[in-house]
Amino acid sequence: MSNEPTKLLSPKQFSEINGHSLSHTYNLIASGKIRALKNGAKTVITAEEAARYQASLPPMVSRAKPPKSQRAA
Repeated sequence: MSNEPTKLLSPKQFSEINGHSLSHTYNLIASGKIRALKNGAKTVITAEEAARYQASLPPMVSRAKPPKSQRAA
């Protein structure tokens, strides 16, 4: 076990890292999709929780057609 402190992110930092709004972050917390902690009056999200959330996202599936030069004949 490491003695290093866990990196804590504010909801604003989490939102900026993941490219969505602050209200969406609070909706994720309210729905239980991410776990937030209280550090005094501050709400925080651990870096490990942020990584777990990112790993849970589905892969992007492109529906675009490949260029004609790459299509099978």
